[in-house]
Amino acid sequence: MPDPDFAPVSGYPLWTALTENRMPFFPLLAVLGFPLTGCIDNSDVPDDALVYTVTVTGIGPDTCHPGNEEGWEEVFEYAVAFDASAASIYANGEVFAAGSLSGCNLSYQTVVIGEDDRAEGALKWQLTGTAKIETDGATCVDGDAEWAGTETYTVIATEDDTMEAGCTYPTTTVGEFIPAAD
Repeated sequence: MPDPDFAPVSGYPLWTALTENRMPFFPLLAVLGFPLTGCIDNSDVPDDALVYTVTVTGIGPDTCHPGNEEGWEEVFEYAVAFDASAASIYANGEVFAAGSLSGCNLSYQTVVIGEDDRAEGALKWQLTGTAKIETDGATCVDGDAEWAGTETYTVIATEDDTMEAGCTYPTTTVGEFIPAAD
């Protein structure tokens, strides 16, 4: 019987790279499991969603592989749709996180993602993020950015002997608003 506390996902290359220690920090590309560079497939994104180009940068230390402080950087497009203060964050045209907006402060989290088909053992992980974002011309972020925040990837449970539940991968996020095409 499937575990109701996580979303099973097959085909994510994320933990293969991590558990083989090839990458101390993983790009969001691997987390989401599909290519994000380029444009969002707007088929499921509401027309009034705000779109940002966001640079996600892995920062050290990585507590899943202590001592390995090599970082990474990847650029993606996020679309954020609001229903009052509730927020849905899209990547590649599909919702990948839900959250809320209070003033300029966006908080969001993915469901727990499960991978059962790993040779190293089953694994569950989750992304949690916060960002200050500019909406409707409000000035909330210092400097030229219109999105500034952090994302943390946390291992929730693992059967992999090379990492422990609770280990984390911290990142920073900085982005620019993309005006809607007329």
